[in-house]
Amino acid sequence: MHMADIPTIFHAVTEPAARGFAAQPARNTPDGHAAFQQAVQDFAGSQLEWELLVTHPGRYGQWDAAIFVPATGA
Repeated sequence: MHMADIPTIFHAVTEPAARGFAAQPARNTPDGHAAFQQAVQDFAGSQLEWELLVTHPGRYGQWDAAIFVPATGA
C-alpha cells in the first residue's frame, strides 16, 4: 500500500499497516484523543472500502490507536 492510498482521517496521523492502515491521534492531549476517537467513529461509519478492525484504549479514557483493513467484499 502506498501512502497516497491511505485515507485521511481528521485529527489523526495515518500510516500503512500489515493488512491496511493504522491511525493515531494527531495531538496527545485529552481533547486530541477525544477528537480522534470521534473522527475514527465517523470515518468507520461512512466507509464501504475500509472496516475498523480494532481499537486500542489509551490515555485519557479514549482510544490511542485504530487499525483499518479492506472491507470484505470491497
